[in-house]
Amino acid sequence: MFRPCSKLLLALVFCAAIARGTGTAQNCGVPGTPPCSGALKTTAPPVLRGFSPVQAAQGSTVMVTFTGANFASPAGAQFTPSAGITVLSTIVVNASLIQAQVAVDANAPLGARNVLLIVGNAKLPAQNTFTVVPGPGTVRQPGLMQILRVVPNQVPAGSQGVELTLQGTNFVPGTQVSFSVGAGVATDVFVTGAARYVNSTEMHVIVNVLPSALPGGRDVNLQTPNQKTITGKGMLNVLAAPAAGKKTGPPPAVKIAPLALQTFFKGIIRLDAPEWGDHWAGEFQNHYGMPLLDDDVLFRWHEQNPGLADYYELRIYARDGTTLLVKKRIDGATANLFGHPVTLLPTYFRPDAAFLAGLLSKVPKPPPFGFLYQSAAFKKPVVVNGKLQKPSSPTGPQLSDGDMQWEVAGFHTYNKNGVAKQSNASDTQNKSDETDLEVEISERWPLGAPLAPTGLACPEGGTGAGLQVTDVADKTVYDTKGKPTSGIDPNNYIGDPWVLSGNFNLSRSPYAAHPNLHQAPGSKCDG
Repeated sequence: MFRPCSKLLLALVFCAAIARGTGTAQNCGVPGTPPCSGALKTTAPPVLRGFSPVQAAQGSTVMVTFTGANFASPAGAQFTPSAGITVLSTIVVNASLIQAQVAVDANAPLGARNVLLIVGNAKLPAQNTFTVVPGPGTVRQPGLMQILRVVPNQVPAGSQGVELTLQGTNFVPGTQVSFSVGAGVATDVFVTGAARYVNSTEMHVIVNVLPSALPGGRDVNLQTPNQKTITGKGMLNVLAAPAAGKKTGPPPAVKIAPLALQTFFKGIIRLDAPEWGDHWAGEFQNHYGMPLLDDDVLFRWHEQNPGLADYYELRIYARDGTTLLVKKRIDGATANLFGHPVTLLPTYFRPDAAFLAGLLSKVPKPPPFGFLYQSAAFKKPVVVNGKLQKPSSPTGPQLSDGDMQWEVAGFHTYNKNGVAKQSNASDTQNKSDETDLEVEISERWPLGAPLAPTGLACPEGGTGAGLQVTDVADKTVYDTKGKPTSGIDPNNYIGDPWVLSGNFNLSRSPYAAHPNLHQAPGSKCDG
């Protein structure tokens, strides 16, 4: 993964406009200098290739960098819709770089914005969007309760003891269910007993329908214990009662719209670890810094509406927020609970060595400076260089400061006819009749990429940067009678004890270190 002997080369490129025929460099076409003349006139239109970062938190100020070609003054940036976003300044750094300082209000609406860069008279729309995400410590309000469907959605007049399944989002225990023809109109569909709460997406009720009930739609009304109400208009259809003495056919088939015609509102997944940034806990502020991706990191999350997902997908993106580096499907295990199979879905993932190797091979090596990094154990802050004990900015690290970004999505398996897959369905069911839909998504959190441990240089002599490996086995040569001689064995053998001494730094190693430090006489241990 890392080559300790590799060297980092930095190239500095300087550009100058050379006046034709004079052999001297001159500055032209930039603010404060004379215009270019003759063959040096530039007529190529400006081109926008992209910008970064692609998102910012509420209450933050970020420097948005636009890259392209043929940039010139004047320049400006626009965000649409612009509510909660203010462009403080726009600077043309050079012909290929423009920087705009953007302030995001603490109450700015969340979501994506279209970005337009204006260079002179040219308007250059960006291909991707700029997204406002919740600020650190922001608590989202619980989502509104919603009824998506009633199964079955048809009952004949005169029916007794019919069990109805309500499917939706954000259901809470203790919710009362009732049916009505309309506002202020007496009902002819009665709920017997209390509604049975299964989880935040499913409830069951048993209803009786009067024989005199007229055919037509009935509204479904839900009222929570804190008196919040929601109504599903016309979601239950009452059919005419069969004529006396007339043989009735099979019960009417449930009519459900095909899955492609249904609208789904995504739920929310809350990320729990590894934590990052600055967070207030009462009167104390915790500086988590930038979490480091190593083999000790543990990803943890939880659903706002438990039980919504059949499986999760962990996704890790590059710094730009658009390049997907790797994704990992996380399935559950089946357990037997009171004679019924139950799927236990984990809400955590610990990467193994193969996962880390495949991921880190796609991540550019980060510069060994600039931000406060911290290992997954969170025992104490680890600083990349110097003795910095504070975040890298007054507001702490930002999402764009990370080398990678991660999120978690939840998927639910449906039959293509719109019915949720049943837990007792046969294993031989045709998989082509099923499809997986993304039903919930998390926000994104940053990660820091590891570096090779410092001090582990390996020139021919076997040592470097103050690091020394010494074989401390007994090298005395003994005669056939076991008596020591004056000879010294120059060879090293398997099983020889070794001593590693010197200075090395494992703070950003991809291998989490939990050493037991022993201080040898005359040495100094620190860490």
